[in-house]
This record gives sequence, structure tokens and C-alpha cells, in this order.
Amino acid sequence: MHIRLRYLLALGALVVGACSSEPTDSNPTPALFAITPDTISVGSGPQTLVLTGREFVSGSRVRWDGTDIPSDFVSSTELRVAISADRFATPGAPRLAVVNPAPGGGTSGEYTVAIVYPKPTIQSIAPERVRVGTSEPVTIVVHGTGFLAESAIQIEGYALPTTFVSPTQLTATLQWFLLGSARVATIDVRNPDPGGGVSTTHSLVVENPAPVITSISPDSIDADAGATTFRLVGSSFVSGAKLRWNGQERPTLYHGPTELRVQLTEADLANPGIQQISVANPSPAAGVSQTLSLRIMAAPPRITALTPASLVAGSAPVTLNITGTNFASNDEVRWNGAIRPVMFQTPTVLRITLSAADLSAPGRGELVIRSPGSGRSSSPAYLPILPSAETPPAIVTVAQGGRNIVYDKTRDRLYVAVGANSPSRRHTITAINPANQAVMETFPVHNNPTALAISDNDRYLYVGFAGTPVVVRIDLELQVKDLEFPLSVSGDHRSQTYAEDIVVLPGNGTSIAVSLMNDCCSPRHEGVAIYDNGVRRPQKSQGHTGSNRITRGPTPNRLYGLNTETTEFGLRRLAVDAQGVVEERTIGGLVNYFGANIEYDNGYLFSTTGQIFDAEGLRQIARVNEHGLVFPDVHNGRVHYFTGNTLTTYHYLGGPPLGTAPVYHAEGAAAMVRWGTDGIALVTPTSVVLARWSMIGTP
Repeated sequence: MHIRLRYLLALGALVVGACSSEPTDSNPTPALFAITPDTISVGSGPQTLVLTGREFVSGSRVRWDGTDIPSDFVSSTELRVAISADRFATPGAPRLAVVNPAPGGGTSGEYTVAIVYPKPTIQSIAPERVRVGTSEPVTIVVHGTGFLAESAIQIEGYALPTTFVSPTQLTATLQWFLLGSARVATIDVRNPDPGGGVSTTHSLVVENPAPVITSISPDSIDADAGATTFRLVGSSFVSGAKLRWNGQERPTLYHGPTELRVQLTEADLANPGIQQISVANPSPAAGVSQTLSLRIMAAPPRITALTPASLVAGSAPVTLNITGTNFASNDEVRWNGAIRPVMFQTPTVLRITLSAADLSAPGRGELVIRSPGSGRSSSPAYLPILPSAETPPAIVTVAQGGRNIVYDKTRDRLYVAVGANSPSRRHTITAINPANQAVMETFPVHNNPTALAISDNDRYLYVGFAGTPVVVRIDLELQVKDLEFPLSVSGDHRSQTYAEDIVVLPGNGTSIAVSLMNDCCSPRHEGVAIYDNGVRRPQKSQGHTGSNRITRGPTPNRLYGLNTETTEFGLRRLAVDAQGVVEERTIGGLVNYFGANIEYDNGYLFSTTGQIFDAEGLRQIARVNEHGLVFPDVHNGRVHYFTGNTLTTYHYLGGPPLGTAPVYHAEGAAAMVRWGTDGIALVTPTSVVLARWSMIGTP
């Protein structure tokens, strides 16, 4: 019994003990589903990460690349953890996990957080506009956000060396080669990988400068002048610049940063008044030039013909028909300075009566028409009054041939360019006294002198050569060769250029125009250049279809040219200024003959093909039936032609011949010049033929 009791007591105690002990809990293994944010920018400040998953417990920790960080328990599905800024100083991809403590517990799967460079933004740049073509570097400042030491400012995708100033400011230098063209360039900022990227773009305007006009040539013109090319001189012109004519753009030719040319139409110039001219460079541009004024003047009366074209001394009173343009009913006509009664017929015809006293002696009369409406007068017109009895010419021959001839009225000398084929005095300039036919001074020069030109005051004689690319100047007062200069300069199209034609500028004996030619190629014309004491001005006129034949104008600022080398056959009006020569107007097909030439006198151009032109308007006003050497003498009312072996004199405005005379032994003459009071000299390869004739008139 005692044994059984003890057994029961022990069994009861065991059961009681078993029933009284408390059960032990175990932590689950967490699972990590997401982290917010999962991408963080380099340089960010402290961040709080939100971890989403399940089986999180109050003791859960966050493991950051193996290092545990205490977290804030929010719920079994959410933890929050504060991360210090130092962990975002450099790019990376730290691995994060959640660790639950024992008992039980465990570690979740890993989740990666990306620490990347930020994408930059641009808020502004300075400057926003820069000048095209600047030679100095330009510093550009970019303001924005997300900038790093590794950030790069880019212009049109080209990365610039960039200076980091702060997370909100960068600077870079724009070199000259990035500013060579006008445009709206794009500026952006690129941050490197990982992350990073390119900001939105900001515009940098590389702008053309505002042009400046300093002069217009011509700065005034007659309303009936016809289509005219104007030259604008200034600064900051760029290709694509346009002239604005009263605010409207006109086709414009760019000739460099200091010169533009514009051809205005007859319609542009039809109405008298002040026209406003400015220049606009193409966009983007800093602005438009200042405005200059061009005056279109009311066209003056113009005389184009007189009928009859000559009168004989001792004639009875005669009615003279005056044909022209721009005549008005209240115009006044002056004959040799005295006002005469006018019979107005039409806007193109006036009549006056010349008395017997007006025609009493040989000579010439001068007519001028004045328009009270415009206050302008016509150019003088001249009417020859011929001797009642014409005498035949007296002709003598000098046995000295040549290729060209000029007359020195001061010393009464003819100067002959003697070439290689002459029987004597080859390669010289030889002087002849026409009064007694004596051969005077001889100046040895280079091979084959061809072009000759003498200054208005007879001080200087200029010589060009077919075989040597120079011009020689002879001082006729000192009787010495005082200057020689080359015609070719660095940069010319051809290595050697020669003088085809020479013109001494009026009133300026030390400045000449030279029509340049090459001796190798076709076409041979190389432009017209101005030389001052042998120094060439920068601007030549065009070559090729340019002015291979040239003649003087009324002032040092005007020349006329003719192309006789191509079928363009252009007659040209040329302007001369401190820079050189520019073509103002060209009309093709007026003198259709290879080898033709032109001569200027008193507002008119006379061609060797018998055509007579108004010089400024380049309009043909008459034609005579001639094809030969021409020498105009407008002041005497005449123009002289030599064709074959015949010398013929016409009124300079055309009409029937005033007189005709044979001049034997002058066939094939190369040049003709007037000399003395009533002489004409013609030079042939073998001789100089001197003719004196009453029809030639008194200078």
C-alpha cells in the first residue's frame, strides 16, 4: 500500500508540473517586397526609406550592405529607416534586407537601392545673346539644379570644359570657333551615368551684328536715269544682308563686310523725292542699320537732236527745232547766254528762231534749256556754224609709225608709241612737232608700248605695254621717266597682267585707271583698277565680262567701260572712290562688235560703230553710218570719224555728214587724235599722217 501511494504521489506531481509550465513563441522570417524610394540621387540629404513586406516585428532591423540599422516598426507589413546623407555621397547599389531577431526570426531576401546622379535642370543662362564671329572667348554661366562636379555644359551636343561652382551654378568658356555662324544654338547640361542624363535645352542666340551704312554711291540720281546699281559702303555687313528701300527689301549682292550692291529698277527711280535706305542683316540679328536718304531728282530737260544740225555763216534767219525730253511749256531757252522766245510744240520738241546776227560768223552757238518747275537746266548743246566755203584738207606725212598717239597741247607735241614692227625708234615714245613735222625727243621704254594716256594738264604721260606687265610714267615737264610700277599684285587671279587701256582721272594727273588683261587665257580681261602714284586701290571691277575698253567721265569719280571680248557686249557705268572701282549699271548688247571702242566727251559716249549714247543713262540717242576711229569734239558741235581712207565730220547728236574729205596714206590707222586749232593726226604702223581742215573747227 505504501508503495502504491508513493507512486501515485509522484505521478500526480509530474502531471501538476507539466500542466503548470508556460509555452515559448518563435519570430517569423520576414519577407521584403519593396523599398520607397528605390532610387536616390547622389548628394541627397538624409532620407527615410519605407520598406514594405510581411512578417515584420517590433525588433526588425534593416541590413545595409551587411550593416544593421535600427528601424521604426510601423506594422507587420511596413518598416521605416532613417539613412544619413553620407551614404548618398557617391553612386552605388547598396543591398538592403530585413532581419527579424531570435527566437526564430531570420533574414529576408535582398532588395537593391540605386544611388545615381541626378538629372540636371536649367533655369537660366547668361548671356543669352552673343555676337557672331567674336574673337574673344565668352564665359557662359548656367543656373539650375542637380549640378555636380562631373556635370558638363554642352552647346549643340559639344561638351565644354565646365567649372562646378555650386549645385545650382556652372560656368564654361565658348571659344571663337563655336561662334562662327549666326544661329539659335542649344545649351544643355549633361550629368554622367548612372542616372544623370541631359537637361532640357535653353537657347543661346549667336546673332549677326547691326550693320552700319557710311555712304551711298551715288547719293542722288535723276528720275529718268533708268535701272542703276548702287554701292553701299559701311561695316558689319554679312552674307544675306538686304537693302531696305522705304522699308521693303530689295535683292542685294554681298561684296564683303564693308560693301553691298543693289540694282534699283526704273520703277524704283521713277518718282522724284527722298527715299529712305537701310540695311538689315539676316536673322538672328542685333538690329537694322540707321537710315540714310537717297534723293531722286526731277529729270532735267535733255537735248537729243538739233534740226538743222549745222548752219552756214551769213544765212538768213532760221527756225531751229530742238528735240529732247522733259520739256515744259514754260521752259526758257538761252542762245549763247541770251534768253530767246520759245515756241513750245510738245514735251519733246521746242522751237526758236535764230537771227541773221546769230549766224554772222563761223563758229558755234550754245543752247541751254532751263526748267523753272524743277530749277534744273539741260547740258549745253552746240550748233556748228560752218564757213560759207569749205576748203579741202592739207595733208602731210611723217615717216614715223607707231601703235598709238596722244597730243600735248601745252608743248604742241604728238607722242607716238613706237612698237617692235616700226622701221626706226623701236620700243620708244617719240615726240613729233606737228607744225614742222620734226621728230623731237625720244624716250626708250619697254617692249611694245601700246596704251597711252596724258593728264589734263599735260604734265604726265602714262605708257602700257603688250610685252611687260608694268606701267611707265613720263614727266613731260622734266622730260624724264619718273615712275614705273607693276600691274600684278599678290592675290591676283593671273600671275601676269598687262595694260590694255589707260585713263588718267580728270583733274588728278597722278591717278589712273587701268584695264588689266592677261596674256594666257580667254577671256583676257582681269578687271579695272585704280593706281595712285603706282599704288593700287583695293577694289577692282569684275573680270571676264567686264570693261576691257575704258574711257573717262566728267569727274574723277566716273568711268565708262565696254566689253568687247564676249557676246555680252555690255556698256557699263563705273563709279570710282577711295576703295577702287565698282560697276553701277550695265546694259548688254548695245555695241555688238568685237574690237569696238568708246570715247567720252561732255556727257556723251561715241562708239567706233557709229553709235552715240547719253552717258549717264546709257541710252542710244543717235547713230551714224560709220565704222572706224572716232574723235568727239562736243564743244565744237562735232564728232570726227575715220573709216577706210575717209575723214567724215558729223554733228555730235547725229544727222547727215557736215563734211567729208579723203585722207590718203592713212589706211589701217591704229589711233586718231586732234591737234592744234584745226588738225587731226592719224598713226599707222609706218607713218603719222597730219591733216588740217576747216571742217575740224576751232577748239
